[in-house]
Order: sequence, then C-alpha cells, then structure tokens
Amino acid sequence: MSGFEEENQTQRAFGWAASDSSGTLHPFYFTRRANGENDITLKILYCGICCPIILMEFLSTPSSPGITVFSPMKFFALDKAGMHVGVVGLGGLGHLAVKFGKAFGMKMSVISTSPSKTIEAIEQLKADSFVVSHDMEQMEALLPLLNLLKLNGKLILLTPPDLHEPIEIPVMPLFSGRRTISASMAGGMKETQEMIDFAAKHNITANVEVISMDYVNKAMDRLAKGDVRYRFVIDAANTLNP
Repeated sequence: MSGFEEENQTQRAFGWAASDSSGTLHPFYFTRRANGENDITLKILYCGICCPIILMEFLSTPSSPGITVFSPMKFFALDKAGMHVGVVGLGGLGHLAVKFGKAFGMKMSVISTSPSKTIEAIEQLKADSFVVSHDMEQMEALLPLLNLLKLNGKLILLTPPDLHEPIEIPVMPLFSGRRTISASMAGGMKETQEMIDFAAKHNITANVEVISMDYVNKAMDRLAKGDVRYRFVIDAANTLNP
C-alpha cells in the first residue's frame, strides 16, 4: 500500500470527549486515519485520571503515576538512607512518594491540608511525621515551603502550581539557606522499567478507585474537590462501549 493510499484510509473510532467549555465529557464518535505498516496499535485496558487533567482541561492518555516521584527520589536517595523528605499533598503522586521514599530508606514527612488524609498517611503509608495546615492559599505559595527546608535543602516541583501563570519565587530564603528549587518530569522507558521492577521488589502498589466510563464526569467533579484516595482509574476495557 502506498503512503498516499494509507493516508486516505480511515476507520471509525469511539471514545468520550468534551465538546464545549463546560468540560463535560460525553460519548463521541470520530474518524481517524487507519493504521499503516509502520504504526503500532495499543489496547488500553485502564486509564488513570489525575490533577493535571483538570489543570490542562483535557483527558490525556494514561501514564505511570509513580515515575515522576521515582526519578527525583532515586537521584537524591543514592547513598543517602535516612534523608528527611517532605511530601506536600496526598494525591496520586503524594501517596506513592511516601511509599517509594520508605523503600529508599528515607524519613518521610507529610504536609497536607486534610487532617483525615494525613492521619491515613501515618497509619497506612507509615509516614514518620506530618504537618497539617488549614490555609490552602498558604500551602499553595512557595515561601512557607522554602522556609521549611534546612540548610542546603531542595524543593522539587513535580507539577506546576498553575499552568497558565508564571511562578513567583521569593529569593531571600534561597540565599539565606543555600536552598535550591528544581523540577522533575517522567523518565524514559529504561527508568520506567526500573521503577516497575523496584515497585515489584518492594511490593509498592497504587491506591486506586476503579470506576466505569459513564462515571467519569462525577469523578472529575470529585477530583476537583480532592475527594479521592488517591487516584481514579477508568476500567476502559469493560466499560468503554459504543
């Protein structure tokens, strides 16, 4: 089949999509280019929903929730067992950060605005200590977090506070404590496999709530309110039906 013929071959597809600014998802039929000789077809059985989806206002393909925390922890944990690490928030990334940190031999502290989730972190995730704040605006600002760092401490951002606004960084806490701000994204295939092997070795699993596709709008509302422990996962194989 020539390249021109491949480009003109189409096939019907089905999914869920938001068609207006309300963000409400609904069943959606569409047409896409048929696979060519150099294409690969993936069958997705489950799809995770996380906070970046709310921030970016679209439903993305599933990604591993642990790789973003595994990458920086592996980097800073090398020959540093006993290091004190604070986790801000207990979403999908937060609760796995505590699990990976404990497996690395770190001392894990949880910083949260939810007393119930923090208590759960102490009892189930085996965090070593916690800080609870009821001031959401204060927790979202970088200054209180920077002031919690010790000399030569590091603040690692895994998701931006706001995708549409620049981050304002107070510089004096950086100078006075020789502190550092950095960021981390997902690793490549090699590191992803390393993370999976590490998780299997230490019996690290994600706490999820499995839902059907027709529950996705309710799940998005609950996610925006922080009403999930700790990640929604859509059973796409069994519930995504035309």
